[in-house]
Amino acid sequence: MFLAGIQSKKIFINQIATTSERGFVLVLMMLFLLVLSLLAFSVLDNSLLESKIIVYYQNKIKSFYAAEKLLVQKEKQIIAGSEDTNIYDLKFIDPEICGVTFYRISARANCNGAQSKLQSILAKVGDVKDCSVKPNITHGRQAFLIE
Repeated sequence: MFLAGIQSKKIFINQIATTSERGFVLVLMMLFLLVLSLLAFSVLDNSLLESKIIVYYQNKIKSFYAAEKLLVQKEKQIIAGSEDTNIYDLKFIDPEICGVTFYRISARANCNGAQSKLQSILAKVGDVKDCSVKPNITHGRQAFLIE
């Protein structure tokens, strides 16, 4: 009888130990799942940020090409002889360069919040018959600035 009581206490102690072990394993498993879910959220957050950056730069490229297209149209209008002041920002004549007129042209474009501003300096060669020194400049873009 005494022996039976000792064995029943051992069985009870073994059951308590296995229950606490199960609880410990359960807590470890929950911590593992917590760390795993935090890692998944971190990866998901980084991929969302990365996709936003990619979309922004795609829009920036589109706005750059739209601004470049507008800039080329304005340059063609000036070379064709248009004197519309809405086309260019500034018109200046360098007294040291005979027969050449310079134009500063700006173009802005916006694509889904991404803006591009381009500027160019265009040289238009006019009448150089009366010039003592012929300018060594051709029609077209002389400088280009991206803002």
